[in-house]
Amino acid sequence: MLHITNGDSVANTLREARLPGEVSVSADVLHEGPCPTTADVTDFREARARYLADAGYAAYDEALETLVRHDAALHAARGEDEVVLWFEHDLFDQLQLLRVLAWFTRVGLGHAALTQICIGAFPGVTRFTGLGQLTIGQLASLFPTRQPVTAIQMERATDAWERFGADTPAPFAALLDEDTSALPFLAGAVRRQLEELPSTRNGLSRTEHQALAAFAAGAPDMLAAFRSTQEMEDRVFMGDLSFARAVRTLAETGLPLVQLDPPGEHVPFARQAIALTSLGRQVLAAHADHARLNGIDRWIGGVHLRGRNPAWRWDMERGVVAGDA
Repeated sequence: MLHITNGDSVANTLREARLPGEVSVSADVLHEGPCPTTADVTDFREARARYLADAGYAAYDEALETLVRHDAALHAARGEDEVVLWFEHDLFDQLQLLRVLAWFTRVGLGHAALTQICIGAFPGVTRFTGLGQLTIGQLASLFPTRQPVTAIQMERATDAWERFGADTPAPFAALLDEDTSALPFLAGAVRRQLEELPSTRNGLSRTEHQALAAFAAGAPDMLAAFRSTQEMEDRVFMGDLSFARAVRTLAETGLPLVQLDPPGEHVPFARQAIALTSLGRQVLAAHADHARLNGIDRWIGGVHLRGRNPAWRWDMERGVVAGDA
């Protein structure tokens, strides 16, 4: 038996629960950077490892080794009796789930039965933010509730994964108008990913907007702002490293929206003091447009956003992608 889950914290708790089988982690920040979902697996790993290295998450060789090791675990699992997927309702996990289900659709399950535990709440937990909140006993109590992954779930996940890698956001966005009930948390994840497009209001992604709002409300440093933005999310999905990277991008752009004090990446995360610039306040108030002023060079799945007039934006009021089809 192989258990696949979303990070080292949950993986360690699963091991402490002494459930049968081994544990493997699927924890790539797929919501960031190029994600060529229809590419050959070698090319996919290469693209992801290069992004993770360029973004400062890991050295290239280390990132590639982690991706290869995860895929090797999936291959080996085809000889097991069961593979159990442990994921939750947020964007980070839903993209992991899509990738794993699409992988097994393409490669086949071999002898393994595929089951899943995918939750958005837990009894007694007032604000459920993820499996990492749960104790050993709570996590173990979910094991008997696992359900077989159905053929329609495999089909829907594979289709959504391929759409995520399209070079325009239209196919992925179209999922919001389709029946995704087989994957009950997919629609929310799709919408949250699309909200990372520059907005029609001020050219900021939702993450960037929330960060500026946190600083404007008085968050004194990076850690306080991170915690504040987590409260703004219906389904918490972003880690502190991703948040810090987004904020530093706003500080290092041509016309900065925030100022770091002291500057530099070697200052501990929790002590990185932040202040809005005058332009940051203007953009937050929608009196200026970040994308038009500073340009953009960012990947979301298969979509490459470039220049001062990005082809696609997110219209929050209408809940749709605005721009070229």
